[in-house]
Formats: sequence, C-alpha cells, structure tokens
Amino acid sequence: MPELHPTLIAVPALIVIANCSSGTHRDCSSSRTCSSRWVAVPNGDCSSWRVQFRTVSRRVQFVMGSAEIAFLNASANFYAGESQEFIESCDCGEYLKRAERRLNEEVERASHYLNPSTEKRITKVVEKEMIENHMQRLVHMENSGLVIMLINDKFEDLRRIYNLFCRLPSGLTSIADVMISYLRQEACN
Repeated sequence: MPELHPTLIAVPALIVIANCSSGTHRDCSSSRTCSSRWVAVPNGDCSSWRVQFRTVSRRVQFVMGSAEIAFLNASANFYAGESQEFIESCDCGEYLKRAERRLNEEVERASHYLNPSTEKRITKVVEKEMIENHMQRLVHMENSGLVIMLINDKFEDLRRIYNLFCRLPSGLTSIADVMISYLRQEACN
C-alpha cells in the first residue's frame, strides 16, 4: 500500500502544490528532474519552490486502503444496527421513510466530504444495510407490507418502496413477485 505524504496527513484541509523553478528537486529520497510540473511539496523549507495553496472545500480524500475500509465497515455496522432497530419498531411505510431519509443524508454528506469513489461505496453500504437486507420482510410485513399498500391506496409508500427497491438488482423482482402472487390469489377468489 502506498504511503501517504506526511504533509497531506498533517494538514488534510490544504493540499500543498508547488512548481519547481530550479528544474531539479529531491522528493521522497530520490532525485529526479522536474520539467515545470506540479508536485507535492515535501516537508522542509525549499526556497526554489513557488508554492500555491489550494483549499479543498471540506472534501476528505481517502486512499482505498485501511482508512476507507475502516470507515465503510464502521458505517455498515452502524446502519445494520439502526435498520434492525427500525424494522422492529416501525411499520413498512415508516421504515421506508426512515431508510429514504438516511440514504439521502448519507448521499448529501458524502457529496460534501468524500471522494466520489468513496461516495459510491458508502451509498452501496447504506442500500445494502437499510434496504437489501430487509427487502423480503418489508414487502411481506403484516398490516403494512406491499399488499396492504396496494389495497389501501398508499401511493406515497408505493412510490417510496419502488424508488428504494429499484436501486438494487433484485429489488423490483421482489415487488413483482409479491404483486403477482397477490393478483393470482385475488383472481382465484
């Protein structure tokens, strides 16, 4: 795994970039020629560097490594616990509202603070823990599942279940299976 530059770890809100005006420099203990390209400034004072500071607007750049993996694992554990708490205490419609709110909050937070690749990964974690792991239980919930939504014309809940489940490869299949089963049962009655 590549090492992060100590300057970037010490000051995560600033990325220090410099243009070497002397034509040569030492970086990471190896001499190399610089042809006026932008490079990360090593620790220490170097008068031949023209330094430009660029503020990263509240974005944290993760390297796919231990920091990102730990972040994703901690997030998965958090959302697994929270989804279990929600599923035990809420009906299907309320659970879907909470799951939708959590997903939107995480997407918003990730778009402000995380690298786009990490944003996609954290979104997948939330989708898996809040929706995918509970799909069957949600559509079959007694007194509030998909069939009850259809019977009682709960259009907002139907819109919400569709929008959340369509994010997953087997989500719409779960909805279709329950609807087909219900329609067959009603046709026989």
